[in-house]
Amino acid sequence: MTLWFVFALMTVAAIFAVLWPLSRSGRTDGGGSEVVVYRDQLAEIDRDMAGGIIGAAEADAARIEISRRLLAAADQ
Repeated sequence: MTLWFVFALMTVAAIFAVLWPLSRSGRTDGGGSEVVVYRDQLAEIDRDMAGGIIGAAEADAARIEISRRLLAAADQ
């Protein structure tokens, strides 16, 4: 009898562990997170250029591409 109770309890715990994250997925805001990532990438380009990791031409090209993606993400 106790064994069946333990199995039932483990089954309920497993179902709860699977369904809880699925119920929370609808609450996330996907649109704003892209903007934050692109702004962080722009700051990272400045840090890399100051550290001498990339040159001025590569930094300008990367800034242009990230700015283009940032504008597209902000429009959505």
